[in-house]
Amino acid sequence: MVNSIALEPLVPACTRSSSDAPQRLPPSRDSVSLAQLSSAICGLACTVQLHHQDNSTVIKLIKQILASVCQLPPPLATSDVLFLSCLYFPMLSVSLLGKPSDSSIMKVPTGKNLRFLPKKTLRFFMLCFLVKFGLTVCIYLTCFGLVLHGFCLEINHEDEKLCHPTALLMNSTVWSPDWYGKHSDGLSLAQKVIAFLVLLYAICTSVSHVHRSAPMWKQSPLSNQSWCAVVCTVPIFNVSIAMGSRLLWHDVTSHHTFYISDIPVATWLLGIFWLIPLIFINEGIKLHEIRMRVRYQKRQKLQFDTKLGMNSPF
Repeated sequence: MVNSIALEPLVPACTRSSSDAPQRLPPSRDSVSLAQLSSAICGLACTVQLHHQDNSTVIKLIKQILASVCQLPPPLATSDVLFLSCLYFPMLSVSLLGKPSDSSIMKVPTGKNLRFLPKKTLRFFMLCFLVKFGLTVCIYLTCFGLVLHGFCLEINHEDEKLCHPTALLMNSTVWSPDWYGKHSDGLSLAQKVIAFLVLLYAICTSVSHVHRSAPMWKQSPLSNQSWCAVVCTVPIFNVSIAMGSRLLWHDVTSHHTFYISDIPVATWLLGIFWLIPLIFINEGIKLHEIRMRVRYQKRQKLQFDTKLGMNSPF
């Protein structure tokens, strides 16, 4: 079926002043103009009809198009989001406070409080944010799609054409698995895998935040014993909770049971090996930040010495 969209054209208006225009009475609610009647008749054969005042309709249409292109269930369950945001991430953040104290912090000159940030600083922050988090989000969404695609091949192993990516764009339960019904076990397992990969990503990111003033090869993050304990404990705790939740809330009446061996190898390779370049990316960004901080401190110290020399009585 071919869908079509009707757009109401703008009615041409006379370019004359308001004083020359004749005074007309406002139309009643029951009356329909010829332009409205014409646009309604022209849009009878169309699925969606948009008027030039309907900005909200355009936004809803864009949302529907994006939803139809990315027909994926949520990559994280509600319990996974709660555990990550309320337990795992706070534990990693608090463990960063256990590093040895730095005696040189009192020698660092402080700068003035800026009322606004320079554009160069904002651009650098946005670039680092996109490199650190944007690429990881795309990688893990790809991993989630690969897991669901592998599970779809397990379900429809007789006809692999049903699991082609273009088949997911068709609004039919025949072409796509019922992830919220009889195939909910596969969706639950895929969400647990993505939650584990997100936790590994947070651990690898925290490596560069243990010592912010020195690179990893000069000051080892293993010197923070509390961080090492949390890094060893949190993944085991996450796997234990995932296994316990699957044993407790496993649907016995499901048509197909999925196991960890059903997850495609490409998902593990992409999700785990991405952590290696991620560590180098974070270290490269940290080195650049260290150089900028040292340059700024030298500039502040030079300004302080110059002002002190000018105001010195000697």
